[in-house]
Amino acid sequence: MGHLADEAMLDDYNALITSVLSQRDSVVYHYPFGLKDYYAVSGRVAGPVWLVIFGTDAAMETAFPPDNFDDYVQKRGFVPLGRIEEIAP
Repeated sequence: MGHLADEAMLDDYNALITSVLSQRDSVVYHYPFGLKDYYAVSGRVAGPVWLVIFGTDAAMETAFPPDNFDDYVQKRGFVPLGRIEEIAP
């Protein structure tokens, strides 16, 4: 989708996700979608804010930088739960 450089490898994508999840000030969200619940974590990596989405089974579903982050989470009903440092001190 053009979010990563053409030469990026799976290890680069994994490192980006790990970076978002390692930032103590990353924000955790609940994302109800239909009859399913998802959770997401947002954090800034090399400029843009990335969103990493997980299912309730802890499997990572996707990670990407929404074009307009605030608009994206608001329109889709993401509910902020707090920062990682508040949830998992």
